[in-house]
Amino acid sequence: MEAYRLYKDKILKVTGVVVGISKDFLGNPYVKLRGKLLADVWCHVNEKQINNLVDMRPGQKIIALGHGNGITLTSPQIKNCRVE
Repeated sequence: MEAYRLYKDKILKVTGVVVGISKDFLGNPYVKLRGKLLADVWCHVNEKQINNLVDMRPGQKIIALGHGNGITLTSPQIKNCRVE
């Protein structure tokens, strides 16, 4: 996929609306942001940012900064996200 190659391991700044907060199959937290195309963007939060998730609500607009980490199913993944 072209997007995979373009964004993998690049520093990305994403603005989006929070859909929800969840955990992956390893129990690591991520924020799901509404996608413009088919899928939502998953922003995997690093340990230092976990406390910032407490006040986050669906519908809230945020800016997340992290590293492109490929695609799972159809959802773009960003690792080590920091919410600005």
